[in-house]
Amino acid sequence: MNLNNDLSSASSNQGPLSGLRTLDLSRVLAGSYATMILGDMGADVIKVEHPQTGDDTRMWGPPFITTADGREATYFLAANRNKVLRGRVWITRQDRRPISQFPGRGC
Repeated sequence: MNLNNDLSSASSNQGPLSGLRTLDLSRVLAGSYATMILGDMGADVIKVEHPQTGDDTRMWGPPFITTADGREATYFLAANRNKVLRGRVWITRQDRRPISQFPGRGC
């Protein structure tokens, strides 16, 4: 998973969906898998997570690996490849913005 917020390196920028940008607001398998496939096909996928818990699959293990951000489930890392994690840019009740105003729109 690309944690540096650089969309240009999140996907190969090749494939039939090159140039498409999408938000992944999912928390479990089906959504993560679907947007992983979009990324595999060249789309720029921005992952947005819950403010306190993040994606539920972060704790789905073992196996776990140690990353710079702590311990991650290998399932989470596999299902979220080719995505940019917008750090801790969460959509919270205090910061309810329409999706149309989310960072990175308009590309």
